[in-house]
Amino acid sequence: PNLRFPGFEGEWKGNILSDLGNCIGGGTPTSKNRMLWEGEIPWISSSDINENDINNIRIRKFITQEAIDKSATKFCAAPVILIVSRVGVGKIAHSLIGLCTSQDFTNIVNIKCNSLFLTYLLSHIMKVRASSTQGTSIKGITSNEIKSIKVLIPSQEEQEKIAGLLALIDQRIQTQSKI
Repeated sequence: PNLRFPGFEGEWKGNILSDLGNCIGGGTPTSKNRMLWEGEIPWISSSDINENDINNIRIRKFITQEAIDKSATKFCAAPVILIVSRVGVGKIAHSLIGLCTSQDFTNIVNIKCNSLFLTYLLSHIMKVRASSTQGTSIKGITSNEIKSIKVLIPSQEEQEKIAGLLALIDQRIQTQSKI
């Protein structure tokens, strides 16, 4: 990059997203069995995250372990990066709690770098990709396309410094919005 924090130098390392974590999809338990929706495990759909806000997830639904066992949804241990790859394509969020998602997500778990840094980086990349997606009824980006995204990653210390600055900026924006 052309602009860096003082004290950092050297090239950023090129990576393919699938090398930085495990990508897993989601699913939706049947609504015919209400008991599956009376648990304590958070489950979200693409409408539960906002377009330009990686930090706020509206958790409105909870499922049981049986719901996970009987559907395509999977539990994503925190930290997890949530990428909307179908309905609402391009939205992205960072979660510090474990949860499950609908089939509209490709989620990254077991992240091998600073998860907040990677979320900010992917947020920018996904906005660019979402603007160029084509589709007749549902615009989307396939899981394989997400797994093959190429990213440049700096040292762990530089990731933390960048993520910290971006998080501070987001906090100030949220404070100003409330005012």
